[in-house]
Amino acid sequence: FPPNPTSAEQQGYFDKAKKAGEMEGEGKKDAKIAAVLSALRGAEEKGHPIDIASFHEVNDMDAFARGLLANAARHGVTIVDGSAPGSENATTGYVLHRGPWMRTGNQEANRVQNENYPILVRADKFALQKTEQIPTHGEQRGTPIDVPGDNTINTDAGLPRPLILYALKSKEPGKEGAPPLKVAVVHTKPGGSTKQKGKDDVVVKQRRDIWQQVENAYKHAAQHANDTG
Repeated sequence: FPPNPTSAEQQGYFDKAKKAGEMEGEGKKDAKIAAVLSALRGAEEKGHPIDIASFHEVNDMDAFARGLLANAARHGVTIVDGSAPGSENATTGYVLHRGPWMRTGNQEANRVQNENYPILVRADKFALQKTEQIPTHGEQRGTPIDVPGDNTINTDAGLPRPLILYALKSKEPGKEGAPPLKVAVVHTKPGGSTKQKGKDDVVVKQRRDIWQQVENAYKHAAQHANDTG
């Protein structure tokens, strides 16, 4: 600050700092999208195309989708938005399925984290049959259940998020009648790890605590898949 800055000068400084932070964040997002597209293209060029790519903690789904779709062609990749009419008829490239919108936190105070767990699937190999959620707490823990009609999942603060389950039907010749492939996407993070960075014993313990949050959901989901074929 200059000596004895006015309120307007201070606010101008803070506004510039905020804008710089936003631009840095956008740059990082663009770099991540470029890395995803490069990986898809690189695998295809080597003859081992990626069939399914999953993502977690996408806080702005619309921006993420726009970034993928706007930059895909430049990387030699074709991507269709699964929310667009006719996307189910795509036969080349990838289809982006957004999944439900998840809101986690204090719902009444509107202090929530918004995120999606989308996936990209090969358009010539899979068609989305259904999207479900697998709760990780409560009486329904570990059992696939429907996503609410408004496609929004609310989770209270302090509770682990559900797994998002995508059931994918094969489009390959001769496999049309096969049971769907079920892909579950989950994300957790160790609370407080940034405050104790470098303490491996603490991080390991936190990872174990996190596994305990979702372990039964995984086991029950696996059993449910076996029972239902």
